[in-house]
Amino acid sequence: MTHQDAFTKMKNFLLAQNAKSEVKNEIENRCLYRGPNNTACAVGCLIPDDEYSPEFEAMSLVRVQESVSTLRDLRFEFLFGAQRVHDAYPVSLWPEKLKALAESWNLKYEED
Repeated sequence: MTHQDAFTKMKNFLLAQNAKSEVKNEIENRCLYRGPNNTACAVGCLIPDDEYSPEFEAMSLVRVQESVSTLRDLRFEFLFGAQRVHDAYPVSLWPEKLKALAESWNLKYEED
């Protein structure tokens, strides 16, 4: 998977999903690679179903990247940047932040 392929898939997925993949309750508040209602984060949507494990939810991005074949050819910094868009910003800012990510990696941000 190229960075462009990964970005396009992730952008389309996140913007269609229009919600964070997270657990939010009185005990914890954290983003998830795969969450309730078939949600996924920017990295989680790039993980094929047959390679996903619930154990990933307790792992760092580095360990998940090492465990998933489709992520190994991607730069950690790219995945971290994509993960940050999902985790650190409200959904309303995703288009702007995704455009900035695309620009910083010289990728195309195609409008639907």
